[in-house]
Amino acid sequence: MLGMIFLFFLLFPSVSSYGFVTYDFATDMQQLNETRQNDECFFNASEITTVTIEQWPTNCTEVWSIAKFTSRSSEIPYDKLKNTFKTLSVLRGAMRIENTTFTNLSFFGKLRRINNIKRLVTSITDNNNLKNANVLFSLSYTYPNAPIQIVNNPQLDVSALCENINYENFAEMYVYNNLKDCGCVGTNFTSSNIGNYANCTSLFGDTEITGTTGLENFSVLSKVKNITGRVNIHDTSFENLSFFGSVERMKGNKNETNFNLHDNPNLTRLGMDSLNYLYNVDAWFVFNISNNHPEFCLTMEEMQFFTSSNIYINKFEAKFCDITTRKDGEKVCIYNTLATLDNNCPHVMGNILVASGDENDTQKLSSVKYIYGSLAIVNTSLTDLSFLGNLTNVAVLGDTSPALQLISNPQLDNVYIPNLQYPFSPGPHRVVIRDNAPGLFPDTISCLTYENQIKSYVFYDGADCYGDSGIVEETENSSRTPNYPMFLLLYFTYFL
Repeated sequence: MLGMIFLFFLLFPSVSSYGFVTYDFATDMQQLNETRQNDECFFNASEITTVTIEQWPTNCTEVWSIAKFTSRSSEIPYDKLKNTFKTLSVLRGAMRIENTTFTNLSFFGKLRRINNIKRLVTSITDNNNLKNANVLFSLSYTYPNAPIQIVNNPQLDVSALCENINYENFAEMYVYNNLKDCGCVGTNFTSSNIGNYANCTSLFGDTEITGTTGLENFSVLSKVKNITGRVNIHDTSFENLSFFGSVERMKGNKNETNFNLHDNPNLTRLGMDSLNYLYNVDAWFVFNISNNHPEFCLTMEEMQFFTSSNIYINKFEAKFCDITTRKDGEKVCIYNTLATLDNNCPHVMGNILVASGDENDTQKLSSVKYIYGSLAIVNTSLTDLSFLGNLTNVAVLGDTSPALQLISNPQLDNVYIPNLQYPFSPGPHRVVIRDNAPGLFPDTISCLTYENQIKSYVFYDGADCYGDSGIVEETENSSRTPNYPMFLLLYFTYFL
């Protein structure tokens, strides 16, 4: 893991505080050369000039290159550019058009895709005459995990670019100081500068809000629907984040905390009611909620969303809000005992206990999809969990008990729950299985298979799936998927 983190920072270019990406051609070319598969279709000049353009492999539809155009490229006649690049369909590398006098990029007549496996920077910057860059709108990208900067092109309208489907999964886009920009570059928002962002529908780059008062001042952000980059909100007087109530998508761009909500003493609610998508192209979307108001709470809908997303949680200091109705009108039941639980409850709030004598009432759980609390099945004569066929998630807040406990059920030899994924608890274990039918998981592979089915680590008979009796290292994440590469390695070792 440390090696992967080191590699991440080695490959990733540096970014200035305002979102301008810097890079080094020699380093980039070395990395590009590692991916080269065809010597005849490789262009290694540092820029395209009247001299180097003669080296371009005109017979290749796919070319490995960092295609950089500069002021010297402007000396090349348009017909020469058009004829040289007329067959280019896939650029395996990056495009950089900087300080040219080009008015358009139409000489890329057939370019349809950029394959950028090494996260090389794409840059369209400081082109004073550039009016038409329509090729950008039709390009697709094989790896949307590289920075794109379109900056300081005073005659270029790229207002629709951020909403283009080809760019919706990009983690880093810096678009500013053009004739018309798309999105806004994130910054340290304050009461004094917040008014400048009244028309923003997208934020790109790191966003920080700290030391501010006056929630009403931030209502200008109510048009924002997409946030790309890290968000850090701390030491404010906010009671909620309702000014981000229209945000639908958040995308992380670092292997760090992507959403950090901490040290806000008055914060009791989240208030981001439209949020429905969390994404980090590199790994998990990393979440932290800590040290806010002691009564900070999440609704059923909010927790349902979080536990169905591939997020990694550092801390999750919250409890469930005292709200027993849902916006979708679905039935919610409050748990007291299994015998008194209503039938046909898709949502149940409370810690459910199925104990000896409750076996005949287990069908009351057959309609349950979400449990906002824990589920413990203890000392029963059950042989399987088929009555939990609709259970999708179990989530504990304000408690460190496991989300799912299957303990001392001597005949329980099948613990398969077909739809359960990402059970969550802020405690040291999500799932504890102990003292059930002998040989429930006869070997490491069967235990790992179960982990991968429910997408959570399992503490089985006092140890993890590998037999380590220490605490399973899951105390800092929620819906983290278990180690699939290790699972596959073990599979091939055992069976092939």
